[in-house]
Formats: sequence, C-alpha cells, structure tokens
Amino acid sequence: FAHVSYIRPHPPYRAPEGYHDRYDPDDGPPFKRLADRDAELAMHPIQAAGAHITKAPVDERELRQLRATYWGNMTEVDDQLGRLFGHLDELGLTDDTLIVLTADHGDQLGDHWLVEKLGWWDESYHVPLIVADPRPEADATRGTAVEAFTESVDVMPTLCTWMGAEVPLIVDGRELQPFLHEGSMPEDWRTEAHWQWDFRDPVDHVAEEVFGLTMEQCALDVVRAADHKYVHLANGDCFYFDLSDDPDQVVDRSGDLDLAAAVADARGRLLSWRMRHDDRTLTGSVVTTEHGLVVRRDPRR
Repeated sequence: FAHVSYIRPHPPYRAPEGYHDRYDPDDGPPFKRLADRDAELAMHPIQAAGAHITKAPVDERELRQLRATYWGNMTEVDDQLGRLFGHLDELGLTDDTLIVLTADHGDQLGDHWLVEKLGWWDESYHVPLIVADPRPEADATRGTAVEAFTESVDVMPTLCTWMGAEVPLIVDGRELQPFLHEGSMPEDWRTEAHWQWDFRDPVDHVAEEVFGLTMEQCALDVVRAADHKYVHLANGDCFYFDLSDDPDQVVDRSGDLDLAAAVADARGRLLSWRMRHDDRTLTGSVVTTEHGLVVRRDPRR
C-alpha cells in the first residue's frame, strides 16, 4: 500500500523552470465573482477577512498569472504521476493495483476575489476523484464519468471493500463499487454533497476575536444539491444560493420570502444529516445480562 501525497499545487504559488510559464495567463475563463470587489467581500465578514489574511491580489493580471502558475504545478504533478504509473508497468503491477486519485481541497484562484481555501465556495471543495480498478468486474465501466455526488469519506470504504476488510464503524462514507462494477447508482445514493469548515483558532484566537464568536461558533456546514446550496454558520447566519439562476453563487437569497420554504427544507435536511452522522463509536452497543455485549451495525444511508 502506498499513500502518495504531493505538496503542490499549494501556496506559495511558485513552479519550477519549465512549468511556471507553461500556460498563458490570458487563457482560461473569466473569474467567478462580482465586478465590484467591495460588494462581493461585504457579503460576510469571513470573505473580507479571508481576502486580507491570504493577501489575495486585486490586480487582474497578477491573479491570472497566479492561476497560470497553479496550472503549471498541476502539470508537474501529472508528469510525476506518469513516472509512478510507468514504474508500475515496468514491475508488472498495474493489473494488480487499485489506483485512487483525489485531493484534500481546491483553491479559489481569484474567484470571489479570494485565493487559497476557505468558506463555502465550490472552488475550495470540488475536488477530483478518479478510480482505476484493475479487476475484470470493472471492465464495462472503464472511462465512465459519474455525475452523482461523492464525498471524500467514500474513499476509505471503497478501499476496505476492495481489500475485503471490514469498514470501521466510525466511517461516514459508502463504497463506490456499484459505480465501478455495476455501472449503476444505488437507489438510496445521496442526492447532495455535504461539507464542514471549522475555522476556530485555539492558539491565537484570531477568528474568535475578529468575529466576536466563541470557538464553537467558528464553524459552518454546507448542503450542496444540484440546483441549490444552503450554508449554515454556527452563530446562526445562513446563506441560500439558487444555482439554476446563479451558478457562480454571488447572490444570497436566504432572506427571499419566495424561497422561505426552500430555505427551511434545506435547514431541516442539514439537521437530519448532522444527527444521522453523529459519533457512532459506541452506538448500537448494549451490555445485556443474557448475551453480554451486543453490537448491532446498520448500513450507512
């Protein structure tokens, strides 16, 4: 088993010779953001603080160069992965090796006038997940692009199932084998993705002092469906984005009376999800006089 982790792409935004100028800064799509930087950063203090702490460039040209350099870092990682996969070929191990490629987070790269990772934006949380299963059961699905929502917590149960090992009770995810071997999505598969961001600072207490919050209030949860996103902060603030009309997520509609029912529904789903995924270390366990310790495990849903 090899867990291979590359530090790049990552701040500081630098790339070695041959990669730094690989891409033209003028290429690529426009940044996802309001034209008025002050208006964008005024949506919530987290945005203004994030722009200040990460020293996000304001100049368009500088941001485009930063993004192009990031692309160069990505290409360098691609090249190094090519060396690794070539070595597997040389050793004759490719047909016996499960390969999972993913990342821990993305980068704002100028979107919403921000850089690095923070907040509730897709750019910080939408990461690749590529699985190459060498077993014959996966032959029919090779090259398939899956549009269903997956989460990082699905990686571990996928590995355990592939190795024939028991999935630990505390794991929140589900195995991806139905997509890999059957090419179909389970009927009870998730219809939205969830993520949490805890920005407390026990050492310097910076976030708490800046926002006037307790450590426990320095957190947020996100429910991201295909057509909407709901964000709930632990201090009670919330956001709602209608992704059908606002795919770039620049207009908060949580206070729109026409969407009050939709906001309430998303808030309720988030609460149910949080309750369903509380710590399960000892849940389903009971000590009885007749049978001793009884442990019952229900599958994840």
